[in-house]
Amino acid sequence: MTGPRIALAALWLSAAVTARAAETQWRFDGTVDSVYGPWSQLISAGAPIRGLFVLDRSVSYVQQGDPCTDGAATRSFFALRAAQFSVAGVSGSATTGVPPGVDCAPDGACSVVVNLQNELDPPGCRVSVYEVDFDVSPLASAQLGPVSLTFFLAPALSPPAFYATIPDPPWAIATGTSAMIQSAQGEIVIAVSSLTRDQVCGDIDLDLDVDATDLALLRAALANPAGAPLPPGGAARCSVIGGATDCDVVDVAVLKRALSPGPPALPPGVQQVCAAMNGG
Repeated sequence: MTGPRIALAALWLSAAVTARAAETQWRFDGTVDSVYGPWSQLISAGAPIRGLFVLDRSVSYVQQGDPCTDGAATRSFFALRAAQFSVAGVSGSATTGVPPGVDCAPDGACSVVVNLQNELDPPGCRVSVYEVDFDVSPLASAQLGPVSLTFFLAPALSPPAFYATIPDPPWAIATGTSAMIQSAQGEIVIAVSSLTRDQVCGDIDLDLDVDATDLALLRAALANPAGAPLPPGGAARCSVIGGATDCDVVDVAVLKRALSPGPPALPPGVQQVCAAMNGG
């Protein structure tokens, strides 16, 4: 029964990957710049901090204003599917849980907002992007309670026209780039060093590491897809060799070899071929 079970599992995983292929993962890294309120007893300035955004690039935008006539405008993508952060033993995470292609919550709590402006005096018009804001709330944190996570970033390149999709890198990450974790109890200001398209293939549980837990999750899903399904979005990250949607025993073998102790594993190793890296 092993062969048919694995074949059926591979078919299920392929379908799940296809359904979520518009999602992409973005990792941020930085350090804690300052901490306000009682959180200063838990977190020290200078501590490294990292996290992840999951974006649905198939969600269309909602525009407010016209930069050519109003001087400024925004394009909002309600597209943040999940987010997480970790610093010095403190962590938080959130998942919206809505289907791909659907606005996560059109109230500004899970948005990517592109801020547009007119660089010329009317009636002239030359549109540029001066800031892109990531905002997700609430995130559940066992240590901090419900919090919001917000980034204020600038693209390094200003396009000649409006963004019609969530912008790709490069980003202008400079000293003073603003990011923060907030609630009524406190605030953590973050000095961001990078925001990049993350290499997440094999990171099935989306904890920013490829480890034995990911291997166990894939094995269980292949053996019993109905009883042990992968976590939300995990099917988009389970292919580490071959095609974007062929999560199978070959991927298990590559993960197992990559995680084996001792000398460096033989090539090819984990490859960034999964749908999460190639669907957006």
